Amino acid sequence: MRSLSQKFVLILLLSLTGVKFSLAAPRAEFLFAVDRKEAVAQSNLLQRMGGFLFGAPAQVDSFTMVTGVAVDAADNIYVADIDKGRVVVLNRLGKAAGRADIGRGSLRNPIGVAVDSRGRIYVTDSILSQLFIFDENGKLLAMADGGKNKEDKLLRPSGVLVDEAGGRIIVADTGHHRLQIFDLSGNYLAAAGKNGAGDKEFNFPTFLASDSLGRIHVVDTLNARVQILGKNLEFLDRFGDFGDTLGYFGRPKGIAIDAKDNVFVTDSYFNIVSVFNSKKPLFYFGRGKDAALSLNAPMGVAVNSWGEIIVADSQGQKIDVFKLSW
Repeated sequence: MRSLSQKFVLILLLSLTGVKFSLAAPRAEFLFAVDRKEAVAQSNLLQRMGGFLFGAPAQVDSFTMVTGVAVDAADNIYVADIDKGRVVVLNRLGKAAGRADIGRGSLRNPIGVAVDSRGRIYVTDSILSQLFIFDENGKLLAMADGGKNKEDKLLRPSGVLVDEAGGRIIVADTGHHRLQIFDLSGNYLAAAGKNGAGDKEFNFPTFLASDSLGRIHVVDTLNARVQILGKNLEFLDRFGDFGDTLGYFGRPKGIAIDAKDNVFVTDSYFNIVSVFNSKKPLFYFGRGKDAALSLNAPMGVAVNSWGEIIVADSQGQKIDVFKLSW
């Protein structure tokens, strides 16, 4: 990495040769939002057509409080709609993907959502304290609530991470301040961590993500930090703390990591998304002059293959999509 003086020398040489350069800081460019009515109304097209043909009242559903988001290999967006007890599927442009809602009739309070390479959908439910596994068509395959013993049960789980290489599912067992590990069929394997503020100790962990090295990043919400664990869930490192300047958190929630290992952490207290790389804070976004483009208690976040950042704007009742500019 070049030092600051080296960079200025490079800029001077470029200017002498007529090459254009820019000192612009990295930023997130707002692309579009999917509001609480737009996409879900489209997904109910058949229902509305039925109302037109058969005289039943047309029902136009809407987002209420969105929580977790995920993307699949085709860049479809999966949105956990907590109050409606479902996961809504949109395409990359935020339009209805032509698929029925996932989990209606099974879910009550979906929080975390993840999708594997086979298209299977993994959803945590905080009220039912269970992990649900659906196939690519939304058929319920399995439910899991932890181990056989009472002390091994899930309590208000939130984030879920599918580690296919490791053959496991990792769930943030938020109410018990730990992680729970399942195999890919939903069978309980083990638990990791405990309540506290030390290494591999948690205070209401929420969402999880893995980087290019397979390291697990856990948002340790009420300790205002992100802990980094190894493939065997051993403690490696951490970053963040309580504070109101760049690199610090108020109430971190969601996390996503892109192909360049940029780490995106939502903060529902400051209503921003903070961006890090190698633990170094780069910048944040989410506050804008236009209230419609500002975040309001963001939770889940995901990054697609185009590098677009999808944010669940929970209190804004919408999904916001951004693109990094460097």
